[in-house]
Amino acid sequence: MLISLRFFSFLILVAVFYWIIPKQRIRNLVLSLSSLFFISLFDKPAVVVIIALTIYSYLFASLITSQKHKAIYHKIGIIGLVLILIAFKYLGFLSNTLNKLSEFIAFLPEFH
Repeated sequence: MLISLRFFSFLILVAVFYWIIPKQRIRNLVLSLSSLFFISLFDKPAVVVIIALTIYSYLFASLITSQKHKAIYHKIGIIGLVLILIAFKYLGFLSNTLNKLSEFIAFLPEFH
């Protein structure tokens, strides 16, 4: 209940600030910063990952718009994002599986 109350009070506060601000650019900044703040309340390392992914995406978007060979930069950017997603999604699973496998192998009898 406490998390729900905290979330809804934060949501109302951000919504009020959002609608008070006249410029859309500043509204976007308020939403971005408030989202990062809310995420940091529960998972501080996730904020670093989100900022790093934002910078990565921004840099590749800049490359795509400014370079001649747009398709290659687009493909590299997408592949990089997918690899990062795979790493964060499955690295813990892979680590756990390898740990269990090593424990299993340690209990196997040795043959001479």
